[in-house]
Amino acid sequence: MGLSTIWNRAKKAVLLITVLVGAVAILPRAWDAFQILVLDDTARMIEYRLKSLSPDQYALAIQDALSEADMDLALSLATLATQQDVALPPELLEELERQQGFFQTSARVGKDVWTGVSTGEANSMAGLSAAMVSDMAVIGDVRDLVNQAKLWPEHDPVILALAGTGTLLTAATVTTMGGTAAARGGVSLIKVARKTGKLSKGLASQISKISKDVINSKALRSFSDQAKSMNMSQLTSGRYWDELSEASRKIISRKKSAELVDAGGSIKNIGSNTSLKGALDALDKAGTVKELRRLEKVSSTLGDGFRGALKVLPDIGKSVYRLFSLLFSLLSSLVMAVIWLIYSLWVTMKWLGGISLPFRRFTLPWR
Repeated sequence: MGLSTIWNRAKKAVLLITVLVGAVAILPRAWDAFQILVLDDTARMIEYRLKSLSPDQYALAIQDALSEADMDLALSLATLATQQDVALPPELLEELERQQGFFQTSARVGKDVWTGVSTGEANSMAGLSAAMVSDMAVIGDVRDLVNQAKLWPEHDPVILALAGTGTLLTAATVTTMGGTAAARGGVSLIKVARKTGKLSKGLASQISKISKDVINSKALRSFSDQAKSMNMSQLTSGRYWDELSEASRKIISRKKSAELVDAGGSIKNIGSNTSLKGALDALDKAGTVKELRRLEKVSSTLGDGFRGALKVLPDIGKSVYRLFSLLFSLLSSLVMAVIWLIYSLWVTMKWLGGISLPFRRFTLPWR
């Protein structure tokens, strides 16, 4: 066997090895990029982004949660680390273990409270108290409507739209034997988030825009005149209560409030998949109703790790096309895959017949 033959075989072996190495390194990332960009696979995008986080990032986030006495968040981050097969420092695991009993109690109470708010069912005192408040929520909605009507036209359109939608859902819950109770609890929580400053500016802005179609201005003016001539103490009268309840339902368009009802349903599902705090965190991070729906899917995938994911990836609800650094990374993976494919075809042709590339040699026209 001549030296040239050995050299040719060695070159072919090197080419083949580079193709195989490239396949291992490039194709999995390219497949992820394809699923995320073309199939809009939210779960795949989450998994892709979480893989890029280091164990130190998880540990630092857990330490921050512990320093802020947010035990529920610390547990969520630990759960997320376990889901992603991330090894946490032994000393941090020991600290979590020492407080594990508190974690479990906190998580259990949080879930009981959410169950009481969203369904009216409860197995503990915390859940029972929440269920009682939920049963009386229509009073809060009417009172919010009265307060906002008195402020008209300087009212808060977000509170007004949510309170009005709440009265509609309460009536619908009665007529449908509880069929809208889930969305009802979610809408109430969005209103609470608005009052306490936990509703994101983006989501509040969108709800404010939606309210322009949802609110019947003529009915609102009439309701405002009625509200300004009465005292809140009059709500103890059955006659005033019936009149206000009936008038309040005319303020909101049943058909056009569907988007708010949809948002309430998403929040209910997030709370059921995670916890009450998880639902509040979602309202704080989501910039639009559409992002809220994406977070609903995320919560279904991650469960108890949802709050932790929002901590380390606060923009997890955004579309991939709004995350420019991620988009660039995914497109780069696809470009590298195309280059690998072209190179693989060239190697294959070399193996089959020693065909050389047509652009291997060329002469500049001015030489």
